[in-house]
Amino acid sequence: MPKTLQQTVRFNAPPARVYALYADPRLHRAATGAPARFTAKPGAAFMAWDGQLRGKLLVLDAPRLIVQTWRGAHWKASESDSVLVLTFRKQGRGTVLQMVHSNIPDAYAAGIRGGWPSHYWTLWKRYLRSHA
Repeated sequence: MPKTLQQTVRFNAPPARVYALYADPRLHRAATGAPARFTAKPGAAFMAWDGQLRGKLLVLDAPRLIVQTWRGAHWKASESDSVLVLTFRKQGRGTVLQMVHSNIPDAYAAGIRGGWPSHYWTLWKRYLRSHA
């Protein structure tokens, strides 16, 4: 049965800056250290982590909301895309990011749950500290 993951993360940077770490392919790569290719517009194909993640950008409402389809390169063709929703809310001088990642095939849910902090949140925090 497909899983839904929810994570809430706080960043010491304004929403526009945190939003850009995902929505700008140059910053996406700089913050994660992994290749990302996409045009930041609805309907555009999305590729990150050198092709390991693929999807389609559905909604880009800077600096508040990103919605996209999302799938791992190793997923079976019969497995549906998952849906990723990232919301960015100002809190004090920083940002609260809410992630809802739904329709994840059960076999991949545990890896994806741990993958978000290790492949994104921790790296973003490090990048923001070093590029203050």
